[in-house]
Amino acid sequence: MATTDPDPARDAAFARLRRRSNILTAVCVVAGLVAFSGNFVPDEWTGIPLVGLVVLLSLWWPAYRLRSRLKLGTRQRDARPLAADNLETLDRPPVVYLRSFDDDQRAARIKGALTEEEHLGKVLSQLGPFVAVGRPGEPLPSMGASRVYLGDDEWQSAVEKLVQRARLVVIRTGGTKGLEWEVERAARLLTPERLLLLVDNRRELREHLAQIRRVRPTEHMRVRMGWRSIGSVRGFVAFDQQWRPVALRARGPGLYFFRTDEGGIGHTAKRFARTLDPVFQALGERWQGPPLNGGLIIMSGLAVALFLAAIIVDLLGY
Repeated sequence: MATTDPDPARDAAFARLRRRSNILTAVCVVAGLVAFSGNFVPDEWTGIPLVGLVVLLSLWWPAYRLRSRLKLGTRQRDARPLAADNLETLDRPPVVYLRSFDDDQRAARIKGALTEEEHLGKVLSQLGPFVAVGRPGEPLPSMGASRVYLGDDEWQSAVEKLVQRARLVVIRTGGTKGLEWEVERAARLLTPERLLLLVDNRRELREHLAQIRRVRPTEHMRVRMGWRSIGSVRGFVAFDQQWRPVALRARGPGLYFFRTDEGGIGHTAKRFARTLDPVFQALGERWQGPPLNGGLIIMSGLAVALFLAAIIVDLLGY
């Protein structure tokens, strides 16, 4: 795999982020100590803990975001492109992620410590290597899918080979001519359970469904997406064996909430996993989440027990 060229300006930007993050973190620690020392200061200083708590809450989030950006920048800097020649040597059929390059910035927004695309990749990589075509000339890749970079004269043939070999093809709704060609080829080459539309725009979804119906004639069905979303993702659309679209509405984490965050599986990834459960079932797979978080389960149980106890005590008039 090729290495990225050194960039002094980029390294200096990372250093500035690291310094700002360290300063904010130190201020948060001091503010937290002040906020929780109210029992050990004179009465005339009682306002100081409150001020410290306000400072803590106001600075913790920027510090957390800075650290997330720093980690993201480090992952981008250390990212390695996937050579086109290596596609045939992948140990498993890949999960191919197709999208308009214009949508990369939306999927690159940080959700917790990872980007939206990284959360999606954490879930779908259990089906196979998560692979996408990279934007030509991009200085740093959006983190998530492994990028393969193709020339203008080879991208169509390479994408067609990827689609044919893919375990699953995920197409993010978009409006470019290149994406329209990819939707048409995916509809022709795939069986219905291997195609999934990621919906971030309902108008673009209607256009893609009309395009698929021209290739795979089926009855017109109105697809209703739910009101919830996962970041920029409004939901997904899968297909049954007659190529009829099936809406997969964005769901909450459910009982996945009680699983640990090992391996970067955060709240967003758990929501993706629960939403995409029908896709895993259609492919004869089951998402293997991290183990249950025993401490979180115990604390949640205690909180519920205390809440119920308080209600009972109030009702009995003690």
